[in-house]
Amino acid sequence: MFCRTGPLRVERALARLCPASPGPPVGRKLTAEQPEPRAALNYQPNMHIADHLKSLEEQLLNPTIRRDSKAVAAHLTDDFLEFGGSGRAFDKAAILEALQAEPPRPPSLLTDFKTRELAPNVILATYKATRRNSAGEPIGQSWRSSIWMHVNGQWQITFHQGTPIPRAPNPPATQK
Repeated sequence: MFCRTGPLRVERALARLCPASPGPPVGRKLTAEQPEPRAALNYQPNMHIADHLKSLEEQLLNPTIRRDSKAVAAHLTDDFLEFGGSGRAFDKAAILEALQAEPPRPPSLLTDFKTRELAPNVILATYKATRRNSAGEPIGQSWRSSIWMHVNGQWQITFHQGTPIPRAPNPPATQK
């Protein structure tokens, strides 16, 4: 799929990383003077931007939200690109279609959340996601990274990557 989109699409996505109008810095609270628009997913006034992005990431890991194409689409730029843990590349249309076919399971747990401002209005969010089975037991982990952009008054993901974390091998049994 990446080959189909070609390098020009990647160049356009990279060019968007430095938009002209600055947004509030990562550590600042959203205030009445510099309000964050009410996004489709759980906006709370006076929330730090990093906390707001973490909340959006957690909601996007929720299976109910993931099956709501309209809610997910509102938080992806039109030129969204994802490199999935499967090794596949997805554009916006492909990821929305793939999420519709996802089997139901409990939401993944998000830990080790960090943000880094890359440019005005552009924030890198990284975290560890732990998938769970229907009993709530961990079944796999991955490192996740999202590049969020403040576009048309709301935060949207322009790039996302999931990298599986290999399970630690079981130690060999000791012989007596």
